[in-house]
Amino acid sequence: MRCLSIADAMREQGAEVFFAVADENPVALLDERGYEVKVLSSDWQDLEGELPKLLSLLQEEKAEGILVDHYGATESYLKSLQQVIPVTYLDDLNDIKVVENRRICYGAYYEDFDYLSKNAGSKTEFLLGPSYVPLRGVFQENHKKQIRGQVETLLIMSGGSDPMGIIKKLLGRLPLANYQKVIAICGAFCEDYAALVETYKQMPQVELVKATSHIETYMEQADVAISAAGTTLYELCAMGTPTISYVLADNQIPNARAFAKMGIIPWVGDARTEDVTTNILQLLAGKYTEQTYRKQQSERMQQLVDGKGAKRIAEKMIG
Repeated sequence: MRCLSIADAMREQGAEVFFAVADENPVALLDERGYEVKVLSSDWQDLEGELPKLLSLLQEEKAEGILVDHYGATESYLKSLQQVIPVTYLDDLNDIKVVENRRICYGAYYEDFDYLSKNAGSKTEFLLGPSYVPLRGVFQENHKKQIRGQVETLLIMSGGSDPMGIIKKLLGRLPLANYQKVIAICGAFCEDYAALVETYKQMPQVELVKATSHIETYMEQADVAISAAGTTLYELCAMGTPTISYVLADNQIPNARAFAKMGIIPWVGDARTEDVTTNILQLLAGKYTEQTYRKQQSERMQQLVDGKGAKRIAEKMIG
């Protein structure tokens, strides 16, 4: 999805873009978005094995640059590509030595990787920090968030599956009468969805939504959001929606820690080992009742992420 955001921005700036993919799985989505797709018929877990086909394709298409977004990328893979084409690499992990022409790490935690001092003198161009987070176009034109005196609408999100049952736990303990609306976004693999619908069908202030593709509309409605600490935090920042975060997986910890360290989004803990529900309820009953605090948080969030990261990346790649 982040590649699509960058592709959209490049296309808006007049570039021709095509996708090289291992198999047929993403083809329908890419077709729907109007992109040319080249299927390599390779094993997506074996990037080295696809190199001959990919290099041949790049030469055949006279490609002028490539964006690589794959956790399986290796130094040798990037070096092989770099010999024939400028390479831009989207990096979340900093687990390989920098060898490409351009590296993007938009994570709020990018300073932990110490790219610049470790690569002093390198010719690699670094695009670092949340100003380069490649969000969808709907997050690029957001206006200043209107902060109400009281929290009227609460948004709860837990990713695709909600393995720790956070939505169920929160709805069970929230003082629902304190809110005009509580919106819970249940991911496509949330096993509690049907039971939750049955439980709250007589409570009109509780809105249960299954796997929406327009999550931005709910972020805009919400006075406060509760979210797992994935990419969603950057979307919430662009919308200026005051947020409380929690962790469901190891790869979310750097995000949660960085936002909390900056004082922008509090992190209430790891749902796998801690009682994050109690911590969330305490914050909702404390700081988040204060309009001044929520207004300050909203302004800082939008200062950090303005939603134009894909546009900035596209400008760099097009040159």
